[in-house]
Amino acid sequence: MIAGLKTELKRLLEGGREFRGMNRLSGTLISRINFEERRVDAARIAAVRSAVLDFPLEEVKAAAALPDGETGGLIGGVLYSRWAELEPDAALTAALASAERTISQEALLGALSVRALKDPAGAVLWAWEHAPENLEEYEPGERRKELIRSLLEPLMASDPQAYLHLMTSPALEASNIQSRRRTFASALPCAPAAALEGLLTEEKRGSLQGNFEFRDYVDMETLQPTEAETMASFAADLPEDSALRRECLRTAVQVFARADPSRAADLTVSARPSEPEREEEWRTHTGGLLRNWKESDPAAAARWLTTNTELDPDALSDLARFAGFPAPSLTIPNPPAAP
Repeated sequence: MIAGLKTELKRLLEGGREFRGMNRLSGTLISRINFEERRVDAARIAAVRSAVLDFPLEEVKAAAALPDGETGGLIGGVLYSRWAELEPDAALTAALASAERTISQEALLGALSVRALKDPAGAVLWAWEHAPENLEEYEPGERRKELIRSLLEPLMASDPQAYLHLMTSPALEASNIQSRRRTFASALPCAPAAALEGLLTEEKRGSLQGNFEFRDYVDMETLQPTEAETMASFAADLPEDSALRRECLRTAVQVFARADPSRAADLTVSARPSEPEREEEWRTHTGGLLRNWKESDPAAAARWLTTNTELDPDALSDLARFAGFPAPSLTIPNPPAAP
């Protein structure tokens, strides 16, 4: 098997420019392929990895002993996953011993991912206590954190409640692996309601001080209108001076600006500050939203401005100017008469 594996890996690596190291996607190791320079048969790569999953123990050890130049890091993660299925402790020891090799991160993740299926807390604590802190490509301590986040991604995606329960358990909190606000904020795309309740608790404890923004913890492109609506509804019950309220509304507006500009514009009205010193900033931001909307659907943007009865005429005129509508082209409604 090893001879065939070496031959196939050599074929895949010929040309020397196809592969640019390793990358992680949703907890699964994949090869980062430079399609601009040369196309590689991804199905063959998958076949090689699939074959490794059937290796007996002696073949696993022989493959693990191959120099990095012969494997190209292509099978590091799946190889150590297979080893961990057969000899869990030995696989972790071997993965840790590979600390100076380029596959070390993939080896550790592969071995630990098997353990995480049965004991996620144990896998995370092991990584925190034993994984090297300063391997290449990362700042000191960051590589270990990246390893732990990669371990947690599958659990967070498949069972966000279990993820939150795990990360707020006494054992992991005592280890100080990550802050509670990171734990809750990172769960926003998977369990927005539970994440927001957790963040509200953190705000009451005073741990959301400073520049707290969701984008520091999640990929904003992954948030969908359903999560944005949850944030908007949650913000409605929070006081105006709440940092969490401001961030919920800001994020919801950002998401809806792509999917439903009318809803985004309505939410900016909800987010209008009462402090006069923040009014100009709000008008500039809202005007920018309307300007972008005008570029994609000018009739709808104009309709929103001319039918809005919640804002005063002065604010609406200003927003129309920011959005780029000629003043004579819009008729701003008068505010509703007092009952």
